[in-house]
Amino acid sequence: MEELFFWDDRPAYPCACFFRLAFRGELKRLELEEALAQTLSRYPFFTSKVEFDGAGRPRWCVPDHPQFVICWHEELGDQELPSAGRIDLSAEYGIRFFASSGGGQSCLIIQFHHACSDGLGITRFFRDLLATYRERCGTILSTPEERVTKLGAQKSSRWWLPSRVLGVLWRAFLLARRSPLPLCAGNPAHPESPLPEEYPSAVWQSLDPQETACLVRAAARQKVTLNTLLLRDLLLALADWRGPTSQRGWIRILVPVLSEKARVSSSPIPDPVSMIFLDVHTEEINSPHLLHKIQRDLLAKRQSGEDDLLQKAIGLERRRGKLAKHVRANKCLFTTIFSNLGKVQLDSHRLAQGGGVGSDDLRLESAQGIHVIRRHCPANFAALIVKGSLSLTMSFDSRILSRTDAERLLQGLLGTVRDSVKLGV
Repeated sequence: MEELFFWDDRPAYPCACFFRLAFRGELKRLELEEALAQTLSRYPFFTSKVEFDGAGRPRWCVPDHPQFVICWHEELGDQELPSAGRIDLSAEYGIRFFASSGGGQSCLIIQFHHACSDGLGITRFFRDLLATYRERCGTILSTPEERVTKLGAQKSSRWWLPSRVLGVLWRAFLLARRSPLPLCAGNPAHPESPLPEEYPSAVWQSLDPQETACLVRAAARQKVTLNTLLLRDLLLALADWRGPTSQRGWIRILVPVLSEKARVSSSPIPDPVSMIFLDVHTEEINSPHLLHKIQRDLLAKRQSGEDDLLQKAIGLERRRGKLAKHVRANKCLFTTIFSNLGKVQLDSHRLAQGGGVGSDDLRLESAQGIHVIRRHCPANFAALIVKGSLSLTMSFDSRILSRTDAERLLQGLLGTVRDSVKLGV
């Protein structure tokens, strides 16, 4: 999947994600920089660049002594992200760091290229970084080697279908399926044009722990997963935001999924992430059976191996040298992306304690995952639970959507989620 995300990266549409942590208390600059240098030594994909072989295919190149710096800001607001440009993997490493500290508040933001990691991988990196930071502040926990599995040789999976069959399935899967509706009207930018001044652009909101617990109970009472419930609420919010007179057709949501092996892995290499496409017709959205239809569809797709087949088909196109062409097709392949990281464990929310450092020096207050934007997909969503609180984040293309429109869509999603919360009271 790394090469897919590499080719998906364009100057106007970087294939980069962001992860933001806000703290009560002030980060210690020296200790954080030392912890960063120590932690990065265990994550080879973050300290690599891309070069091309004789056939023009990208490959990883690990330098001997990579150097990183943290870009410090005086202060970042509650809904503020630092201005960031595109990460060019052929010229720089796939990760950047931004931080602010002062006035009793701190913020730490990581920008990472999607070819180097996924959402689950970056939370592992953050957990390791914060634990190392705590050690630097005086508390000895575990050794770094105990927290991260070292990079080892990876076995390649066997191909269980002939290559010709996989090629046909790939084209049928992405190019001949139902054409999804775009999220909204608007002409996407040329892929080689410069980024807008407001990049990245994102808005986020959270439920409190009590509301989150009620939402989990609501899903359990309906005998569905929390992810299914959130997808249903997202569809309702999209239908309301688009309006009753909007174009009818298929809404397709790309849902990233992980293999069972990835769920228990602690390896620093990218996880075997794949994806499922959830297709729902606009006429079905107001059906009382929508929730359980989503649950059945997702389960059927996993049981049929759709995600595994897609991963193998991507591997075939890579071998044929046609992956970039398919990834960069000038058409809308899906309406939006919804990533659910679930419960994110960042070790303890008390990050500095013992060893002469007060236990209340630094406390995690909130976390947000911020997804990529794509040329025909101007708004994407991410959800995670940290400290018992559900965080919903919407990244958006400011060339297509105004901040006012983005806030209205996210508020609509928050409203449908809170309607579901009432079912769990």
